[in-house]
Amino acid sequence: MKQIRVLILFLLITLLFIPHTYAVDISLKLSLGQSFFNPQNINRFLDDWAIGKKKEIEANPNLTYIEGNVSELRSGLEFTAEILVAITSRITVGIGAGYLYSELIEDKAVLTFEANWGTWLEVKPIKISALPLTISGYYFFPLGSSFRLYVMGGTGKVWGKYIVRDAWRPTEEDDLYYGSFQRTSGRGSMVLAGLGFEYEFEPGIHIFFEGLGRMCQISDFQGESNQEESGTLYYFEEHIQDFDIWQAKNQIKAAAPSGENYRSVQKATVDLSGLSIRIGLVIKF
Repeated sequence: MKQIRVLILFLLITLLFIPHTYAVDISLKLSLGQSFFNPQNINRFLDDWAIGKKKEIEANPNLTYIEGNVSELRSGLEFTAEILVAITSRITVGIGAGYLYSELIEDKAVLTFEANWGTWLEVKPIKISALPLTISGYYFFPLGSSFRLYVMGGTGKVWGKYIVRDAWRPTEEDDLYYGSFQRTSGRGSMVLAGLGFEYEFEPGIHIFFEGLGRMCQISDFQGESNQEESGTLYYFEEHIQDFDIWQAKNQIKAAAPSGENYRSVQKATVDLSGLSIRIGLVIKF
């Protein structure tokens, strides 16, 4: 919230120096893009899940491990909508909202094993979504009658959801059987900075292409599971004595786990810091 208050103060001071003869222009900016990030705790958790499950399967005389395919969460789709107010010919401010979505579907987090009763798949689909609300400032550099280059910066709050499930199915069937799931919600902050290029191809209608850098962490996740657990989502490493390994986990607990079999205990964080590439339209009212 501190960043938002600072930016609002800057915008108010800027408004005081706007010439009274200048007509304020209002536009709607719509964009669709690809976001790139690396939530390391989640990817570590997925890797350790695959390692632990493989060891469980190999230790069971009735099961035979065949193969595994566990990818990492690295990107997602995003949509943004922003109201822009041009307070001078070069300075514009905006208030926007967006939606970012990333998912590991069944065939991206799957282990295949053979049992006495057939071939099975065990999967761990994960979904992440975020709803940011931002305030931004733009500064434009005219490159001709129809072209403009711009730099921008912004800050805001973001609300996120994190959902993870355990499921399995026989290879000859299509329906998954869900064993457990966790649904949690958290919140955090976001800071943006970027560079863009805008072209007016019709009066009052612009197309743009922009690249953004983003710092964004969502934490304090609260939620529940289908195992009647509710509370805070924690990230920790648990010592699995049967295989003598430390396994990273994201798990809902009523209180932080403690004891000699736990280490690196902390509230779980989803780090969406990274880059975004967007393309879209700006429509002047």
